[in-house]
Amino acid sequence: GTVSGDEVTGTLEGTFGGSDTTVESKPGSTTGSAETTTNDVAIDLTTKNDTTTTTLNVTQDTAASLNQANSLTVKTDVAAVKLDSKALGAVAQAEDDVTITVSDGGVTGEGVEKSYTVTAEADGQNLLPYGGKKGTVTITVKVDEGKTAANYQAWYVTESAGSWSYVEKLSMTDAAPGYVDITIDHLSTV
Repeated sequence: GTVSGDEVTGTLEGTFGGSDTTVESKPGSTTGSAETTTNDVAIDLTTKNDTTTTTLNVTQDTAASLNQANSLTVKTDVAAVKLDSKALGAVAQAEDDVTITVSDGGVTGEGVEKSYTVTAEADGQNLLPYGGKKGTVTITVKVDEGKTAANYQAWYVTESAGSWSYVEKLSMTDAAPGYVDITIDHLSTV
């Protein structure tokens, strides 16, 4: 991957599935690594720069082969995002290269500590639309020391005419110490 200012871009190429799993690195890559374990694919695009936007480009052939994986986790400076096997089934059906983006959501206001935007698209089309129930996305985020999921609420929000609407309260659970998991079954604007 490459780092430019507060943005990281990486490319995932390879074939995933069973014992024939291969992962290729781009020559000249300055950040990122990928590994597979029992058909769980993880790519680490974290940096020492506290970037605010990370984009993972997945070639169409690689996306198709992810149908054989149990999950795909993209680790970024903002959050780690995990797509389960059902969500990867939607990704695998893409007819173009897939772009997964994780960024600071930019939502501000009273009581808002952090916000995140996650997208999974192919040729501008959302692969996990609202109401589609095409899988589960887990967003793992760092929380303040001594805090747990019980100290926070997570909401799916949309923006219209400069105003934020709180649409759906999301499930939050404790992950490793200092982290919580937020789960959602779509990545879309209502």
